[in-house]
Amino acid sequence: MPEVGIGFFPDVGASHLLPDLGGSFGMYLALTGNRIRYGDALWSGLATHTIKAEDQAGFLDRLAASGDPESVLRGFFIPARRETDRPTLEAIARHFAQPSLGDVIGSLERAALTDAFAAKTLATIRTRSPTSLHVAWREISAGLTLSMDECMRMEFRILNRMLAGHDFYEGIRAAIIDKGSTPLWRPADIDKISAADVDAYFAPLGERELEL
Repeated sequence: MPEVGIGFFPDVGASHLLPDLGGSFGMYLALTGNRIRYGDALWSGLATHTIKAEDQAGFLDRLAASGDPESVLRGFFIPARRETDRPTLEAIARHFAQPSLGDVIGSLERAALTDAFAAKTLATIRTRSPTSLHVAWREISAGLTLSMDECMRMEFRILNRMLAGHDFYEGIRAAIIDKGSTPLWRPADIDKISAADVDAYFAPLGERELEL
């Protein structure tokens, strides 16, 4: 999942996939931008199979020859262990199941004094674009009740507004151009973003609406 220094900048279809991950794991990924490995992808439901890297060429050859992906996947499938341990998964479920973005942050803040995971996660979130955090929260929450087509239209609207704004390019500048520099978000305070500001990212595009 690309971070680009802003937090969650969605892969295509992420708003449809992430809400279905158990234990609020999808909301955790959306708000932190943290990357996961193949074991977590498999066990969370983002992936259906795992194979060895050295088997990729053989897998593609057999798939091209047979045209039967299910059979070929079964033949190459290698079980993978989940990388995130159970206490961490329980902490994710506890903090990221809160009913609002502010409640998620409040939950992490209360635990951060004595909990290394909460402190580290809170520090990560605080580096992200406040605007992107608000948009990501609403996007993943909305995705729970939307079809794939509706999620695609929603993501297209958000993408258009992100590309017309400041923080996406500021994140690129800080992460890629001036590597390691601190991004200057606008606004910089998560409490300075109103519901109307967030609504603007989800508003219809009129004639530019995505056609499916």
